[in-house]
Amino acid sequence: MIFVKKFLGGLLLVVLVFGMTACGSKKEDDKKTDIVGTYKMVEMTAGDESIKGEDLEEYGLVYTLEVKKDKTAVLSIGDEDSEELKYDDKYFFPADDKDDKVAYTVKGNKLTLSDDDTKMVFEKK
Repeated sequence: MIFVKKFLGGLLLVVLVFGMTACGSKKEDDKKTDIVGTYKMVEMTAGDESIKGEDLEEYGLVYTLEVKKDKTAVLSIGDEDSEELKYDDKYFFPADDKDDKVAYTVKGNKLTLSDDDTKMVFEKK
């Protein structure tokens, strides 16, 4: 009788562990694809100074970030300048320099790049 209780208890534990693991992996896959899309900068803060994206637009500086599913991105400033980027689960970095990392977070339709005292907030178009 003790053997049967231990066997059933162990079997129940295995079923619970596999069930929880299966649910968790789907959410992680969904989270990774949430950032794909085109974003427009709505605010930039450097130290104590802050400027809205619409104010920069008056000077022809429209910052856009195109995030692709293949873990690459393009940061563009108007039609003049752009930089190829790559990203992982925590950082964006230049395609040719993985050591120059900038952390990012995603909340709703906003993607925020943060580095030391600079923060750029982008909103999905």
